[in-house]
Amino acid sequence: MCTTKIVRNMPSESRKIRKPLMEKKRRARINDCLEELKKMLLQNKGEHLPEGRPTKLEKADILEQTVNFMRKLVNPAKGYSQGFADAEERAKSMIDAYENLSPPEKIRLSSYLFSNSQKPNTFLYLERYTSDKENINEIVWRPW
Repeated sequence: MCTTKIVRNMPSESRKIRKPLMEKKRRARINDCLEELKKMLLQNKGEHLPEGRPTKLEKADILEQTVNFMRKLVNPAKGYSQGFADAEERAKSMIDAYENLSPPEKIRLSSYLFSNSQKPNTFLYLERYTSDKENINEIVWRPW
């Protein structure tokens, strides 16, 4: 008597086979990205990594240092924007305090200066990214 196994394509069996493979690929992607972050952090070692830490970084260390770096990157942008707003406010108060201008001239000068002033865009790259994305959607022809 010969016994043969019949392989059936049941959804649950194929899922059992695919799930470990998908998990392995997901972990590989995570590890590749962490390795790339580690290389970037070590290249900028003097600026962003505290002294005394070994060069062998654990995953948690890599993520922690990346978060700290991103915080340092975002906070100066907020300070710049606040400084711009403060300078604009001071200029308005100086125009109001200037005695040689009549009220209509003060209004005209203020409206000219502050309607034409460029507001700082600290996240200009985000704006560029979204506008490029919109342009791509307009350019690419889709049949649906």
